[in-house]
Amino acid sequence: MKNVLYTGAFRFPNQDAAALRVYSIARLFEQVGCCVTFAGWEQAQDEKKHYVFEGHDCYPQSEFREYPRRLIGRLLGFFMRGFKTLRWLESSPRFDIIVTYNPPALFSLLLLLLCWRRRICLVLDSTEWYEAEHLPGGQFGPAALENWLRMRVVYPRFRNIICISRLLEKHYAGCNIVNIPPLQPPAKVDTDGIVNATREPITSGITFIYAGNGGEKDRLLGFIRVLPVIAQSLQRNILLRIAGIEETTLYCLFRDEDLNITTYAPFVKCYGRISHARVNQLYNQSHFSVLFRENKRYAWAGFPTKAMESWSHACPIIMNRIGDIGILAENMVDAIIVDEKNIVKTLDPALRMIIESDQYQEMSNQSRIKASLLFSADKHLNHFKQFFQNLRWR
Repeated sequence: MKNVLYTGAFRFPNQDAAALRVYSIARLFEQVGCCVTFAGWEQAQDEKKHYVFEGHDCYPQSEFREYPRRLIGRLLGFFMRGFKTLRWLESSPRFDIIVTYNPPALFSLLLLLLCWRRRICLVLDSTEWYEAEHLPGGQFGPAALENWLRMRVVYPRFRNIICISRLLEKHYAGCNIVNIPPLQPPAKVDTDGIVNATREPITSGITFIYAGNGGEKDRLLGFIRVLPVIAQSLQRNILLRIAGIEETTLYCLFRDEDLNITTYAPFVKCYGRISHARVNQLYNQSHFSVLFRENKRYAWAGFPTKAMESWSHACPIIMNRIGDIGILAENMVDAIIVDEKNIVKTLDPALRMIIESDQYQEMSNQSRIKASLLFSADKHLNHFKQFFQNLRWR
């Protein structure tokens, strides 16, 4: 049995996209006969350097900043992140395989050297390629430089890579690589499970859900703008539920875009930061989720976990055709593909057709089927076994 350590830029245990990704990949390692230990970068609680989660040994490394620092401290902390983990690795028991999740450039380089010296197999789990303008300091800031170094210089030096998209698979061509999308969490992580939907009939009103922070990655205001028009055209109650954003934050976005708050407030309800179980409930109560992204590299390099979550809850997606998810989605089967520049023109007749033809239940069923085909761990196990058998140790 091989001993595997999973470490890197994630907080564990948690139920955000990073932690769920890490746990899903760890379970694949377990299914090929490995024992997995976690060394997440979360803060140690009550000074405990070790705890057990679901039978796994966990060693929190306290790499993430938990309190404000001055500029110099933030810069040093940013570039030196991972050094606590390296010191811990030097004194920890030997691991056969180390898997690192989206690690910083300098930490990655030093980890490569450490694993080469100690003859440890090193695996990169790569799920993002950030846009420079999305990072603190913009495209000419230190974060953008670090992002360029990790993606162009350091990451290509890894010989074993787990990635999340076709773009990253192509970027790392020549490595021992496996493409694993977001996977449905096991019941012991997602304690509420994926339960049967409790939606009201779509003929009485349409409820949408967006789960996220609505920042640079996802474009939400364009959809909010058309809600009054759609409601008037369909003569139906329309509501967008937003999980992850406070009402004050959304209203600030309204003011920045010079939108009249009173016009849109009746069509939007913000829930703020809520538990993963509560997000599951909102998916089960909503008819469609909303996902709009720019046609940029970050959207093609990543794979939105919220798409997996939506389809897993039998909730079709209203989206533009961007990234791998845009290739996999089928218009009027498990999604409504719209032109972001003219949402009303495509969305209004699509919703009207769904309501009049009683098509929604079939779309809901097809969404659940799509989730089982794309995001079940069992569907990717054979590919992962082949990747594991081909691991390059030096």
